[in-house]
Amino acid sequence: PMGSKAWFVMGLAFCNLKNYEKAIECLDKAVKTNPNYKEAWNKLGDIYEIIGKEYRVIECREIEVEIDPKDSTAMFQLASAYAKIETYQKAINNFKKVTEIDPKNSKAWYYMGYLYGITNLVNISKGIKCLEEALKLDPKDEGAASTLRLFKLLEANLKKRESLDENQA
Repeated sequence: PMGSKAWFVMGLAFCNLKNYEKAIECLDKAVKTNPNYKEAWNKLGDIYEIIGKEYRVIECREIEVEIDPKDSTAMFQLASAYAKIETYQKAINNFKKVTEIDPKNSKAWYYMGYLYGITNLVNISKGIKCLEEALKLDPKDEGAASTLRLFKLLEANLKKRESLDENQA
């Protein structure tokens, strides 16, 4: 019988050949043989992402994070998978965990800030703080810079509208 490493290597070979069905079969055998085989779970998640099976991606990323809760890359991938299916609060929570594990991860700050801002205008100030942190860590991030400018404009307009509403009351 083949061990988990052999199944993993065969899965990688099939993946490189873009035979994702066979790759999944082999990688499934690898994780059945060794349920804590993090690299195999990661590759399964990658393949499910390629073929557009988002809920399977999340399953694989959840197991990866369970195996190694301090793996900021796996946590980032999990957060991104939640964002992709528009489960924004779970995405934000996981991006927050990434920044707790790796406070210098500018992309996690950026995506968390972006999601705060687009999900609920009440959270726009949280979004601004996250984007400012992202820019402190990576001053050349044009995406973060332009999103920050937009969110500051939105925040200013919200404040204007609130003061107009108060004056009319």
